[in-house]
Amino acid sequence: MGWLHSHLARSTGTGPIVVCGCSARGATDHARGGIFDYWGCPAPAAERVIVEVRALIERGRRPRRPHVGAEGGCLLCEAATGTPRRPLVAESAGAVGVLSGEPSAPGHCVFFPRRHTPNLHDLDDAELAQIFSLVKRVAIALELDQYNVLQNNGARAGQTVFHAHVHLVPKPTAATGLTVQPGLAAVDQTGLAERIRSRLAASRS
Repeated sequence: MGWLHSHLARSTGTGPIVVCGCSARGATDHARGGIFDYWGCPAPAAERVIVEVRALIERGRRPRRPHVGAEGGCLLCEAATGTPRRPLVAESAGAVGVLSGEPSAPGHCVFFPRRHTPNLHDLDDAELAQIFSLVKRVAIALELDQYNVLQNNGARAGQTVFHAHVHLVPKPTAATGLTVQPGLAAVDQTGLAERIRSRLAASRS
């Protein structure tokens, strides 16, 4: 519910109203009672909200496919010199920064290596340094004090453009930018630090 509220607020420019409650008939009477949510919004925004909800429903019915460029190839390889939808904002010898074509907030940028490679761990140290140097420079240029830096690897982790890249997402308000999902259960990491140190030591020998 929290994600949907934030998404609708960001995409439609309004804050939906949510009323939660429990029917007097009792929680066991599923046909006529139980827990309910009533959603509403300011009347002038109703049409925008309905259109966006229908778009989300339709999008959910389609399998998620990797994004490709206008020419049918890698989206970010095509954007390396800037495009009308993804104009160049910063660059170095080995890395590029462009405005996001699907921004979550004003100033949302994407940074990536000029060399095509799918994952963060495929990059060399120089490429990584150049990418994060550009992220820092643009964050300072935008005078950001609250923002997220996001990087996904693999479809299960949410990657849809399989050219390694980093998002800089400003957080000017609670309703814009990324929304953190609360309440995730902690996992047991007993012995993991020792195992990581052992593998790193073995890779150096």
